[in-house]
Amino acid sequence: MAGYMGHVAEFYGSTWTLNRANARELLELMDAGTLGKVAVVTGVYFKRREAAVYTTLVEGLATRGGRYMALENHAKVALLGNPDTDTWIVVEGSANWTANPRIEQNVVSNDRDLFEFHRAWMESVLPAV
Repeated sequence: MAGYMGHVAEFYGSTWTLNRANARELLELMDAGTLGKVAVVTGVYFKRREAAVYTTLVEGLATRGGRYMALENHAKVALLGNPDTDTWIVVEGSANWTANPRIEQNVVSNDRDLFEFHRAWMESVLPAV
């Protein structure tokens, strides 16, 4: 990621559920300075079913200045934005952030309008800064 974009100034992610490895990697990328502003939206299923991973993610984001919201969500979207390089990566697909051994599909775009569309709906459900 950093090799292509350099610093990711904004990362927004939406998934239904995720595993511990992905939660830890996200927090490690924040610690390394690879990710700047970070916001994550998950489904309430994740909060109920994966309580320990939920706690790792929520507490980790809170101590690093990230934001989080659980709601009736099933969208799988990742946004990686860097205005310095005019890079606006949008990943839309069927995969959750887990180690799922199923066939999944993703579409990867570099499109600022699409990035801003997804960022807007995520911002509408996230807690204020």
